[in-house]
Amino acid sequence: MKRVQSFAYAREDEVDKLITSLSQALPKPVNLNKKIFTLVDGIIGTVAFGKIYGTDQFKDQVFHNVLGEAMNMLVSFSAEDFFPRIGRIDALTGLSDHARLKPEQEDFVDFLIRLMKDESNSFKVSENCMKAMLFDEFIDGIVTTSTTILWAMSELIKNPRRPQRLGKPSEFYPERFDGSRIDFRGPDFNLLPFGAGHRICPGLDMGATNVEFTLANMLYWFHWELPNDMKREDISIEEEDGLACQRRTPLWLVLISNSSQVE
Repeated sequence: MKRVQSFAYAREDEVDKLITSLSQALPKPVNLNKKIFTLVDGIIGTVAFGKIYGTDQFKDQVFHNVLGEAMNMLVSFSAEDFFPRIGRIDALTGLSDHARLKPEQEDFVDFLIRLMKDESNSFKVSENCMKAMLFDEFIDGIVTTSTTILWAMSELIKNPRRPQRLGKPSEFYPERFDGSRIDFRGPDFNLLPFGAGHRICPGLDMGATNVEFTLANMLYWFHWELPNDMKREDISIEEEDGLACQRRTPLWLVLISNSSQVE
């Protein structure tokens, strides 16, 4: 968890950019899919490559195209057949920047390079291993986190109040959650994750923190409504085939500034 907290600056910077971008869109409807994907891409990219992410080395659209192509092709082809295609990432990783003697803020690439140079390890980290782990971090980290945020917003708009679940939902009563034993890490049978124990997602803490921090800020700064005369029952909850259960259609919402919070 300390490692997750060490990248708080990346989360805060990207969420600040998101809130600013959403504020500038008022009062027009926004495509939340694009906004959230950009947010998560920025967080994961900064964690992986440090401050060089978002600079000239990463402005080439080819990098984002590779990610999109990977998400689509992994559905139909085995990862083993596809891995050779990610060689293009070599030109974008900025390894020269990570050759500095002492990084100001160790990112994921710095960590992998340190493991690769450490001869005392019982296992060796090769450059191909680094590519595979970076590839996995981007594909899994961006898709799962952005998908979770979008589904959470979809459910909040479609079902803003669930009295049968909360009881007096309009009242501020956080104690209602005291004693809740439901845990998404695996021990509770009411909510089973894909894996548990040693097989659980190694990025669980990072993903959960990114989701919670983003949702908290989005709900704190804005009220959210449906565009035009759209009704809540018209919100599509159809899923798209792929590595994650993504929304089939983009989520368009209208923002209303929370005047009590926005200066």
